[in-house]
Amino acid sequence: MLLVFLCLIGIPRLASAQSMNEQLWFEYMLNYPFANSFNLENAFTYSELLNTPKWRALDYSPTLEFSLTNNIDLMAGGTLSYTNQLEDYNTFEGRLMIGTRIHFTPNSRILSRLQVRFEQRNFKNLDANTWETVYRPRARAEFLIPINRKTYFED
Repeated sequence: MLLVFLCLIGIPRLASAQSMNEQLWFEYMLNYPFANSFNLENAFTYSELLNTPKWRALDYSPTLEFSLTNNIDLMAGGTLSYTNQLEDYNTFEGRLMIGTRIHFTPNSRILSRLQVRFEQRNFKNLDANTWETVYRPRARAEFLIPINRKTYFED
């Protein structure tokens, strides 16, 4: 336990060569489960960089999830994002996504899972009126811990 604590204390000092920036992120998620196996997740996000050069962004990300088994979810979704980069530079982004979420410990106190997805990112410079398309794979480890129930799946 002491070794873990010392590692956590030392990590910020090891990365001190990187420049720091301060950001604000506000996110609201609205989930709509239906037909026992589907979930429509709607994420609304506002983000802002407080340092210079300042930028701010508004995002909307709907994602349709289908629970194939107790351990595997299939996902498809998209993101619409408008970013005010600088006073004279604005961007719009449309991102399509397909993926899967693998649940390693379903129905446990701590839900651990891995999300793997493939995105098509379409990026438009609104001032130059040019489009750029990039394909990218993404992976994210997730851990959900309920505060007031024994498992995440309790009502």
